[in-house]
Amino acid sequence: MWEADTYSITITYDANGGIGAPPAFTDSGNIGSNINIQINSTKPTKDRYIFKGWADGNSTTVSYESGQTYQFSSDKTLYAVWENKFGADNVYYGINGEWKLVETYYGVNGQWVPLKVYYGNDNKWKNNA
Repeated sequence: MWEADTYSITITYDANGGIGAPPAFTDSGNIGSNINIQINSTKPTKDRYIFKGWADGNSTTVSYESGQTYQFSSDKTLYAVWENKFGADNVYYGINGEWKLVETYYGVNGQWVPLKVYYGNDNKWKNNA
């Protein structure tokens, strides 16, 4: 009796600067066919960033979503895609579990615009500029 040859595929997860990537997963199937693999639902974390999904490379475009099933024909490393939670030019401060803008700064025509400072008093945020 003839049996189809099989092969295995390993999916490896790279937290891409974060922590808590899922462990690698290996599955097998018949040669000449793709293998359906469900992306691990464990989501890594990275301070000040939101996990968006998984990409084929160190990219900002999500190609794979946690918990969804995709077809693979060879080993693949998936890289976490991150979105900065607060924006690159702002500084934030957390109070009572809520993040608020503390100060922002930017250049206009080669000059720095004065800082806008916000502060909390009795959990109310005010502009001190």
